[in-house]
Amino acid sequence: MSPFPPLDRSTIADLSIFGGDGALVEQLLHRHAVHGEHRFTTDLSRYAGSTFVVVLKTNEGMRYEKVVVK
Repeated sequence: MSPFPPLDRSTIADLSIFGGDGALVEQLLHRHAVHGEHRFTTDLSRYAGSTFVVVLKTNEGMRYEKVVVK
C-alpha cells in the first residue's frame, strides 16, 4: 500500500529524499504524471542506517513519509 494517494488529475510530480537535517539527498523523480495510481521503486541500500523524509510534491499539494533504512 502506498503512503501517497492516487493523483486526481495530471500534474508535475517531484519525488525527493531529504536527510534529517532537511538537506536534499536525492531527487528521485521530476516529471509529468497522469492521473491515477503510480508506483516507484529504488535501491536505498547505500543509505543504510539512516532516517529520511520522502517528499512528493504535485500541483495538488505536498505529502511526506518518514523512512528508516536499515
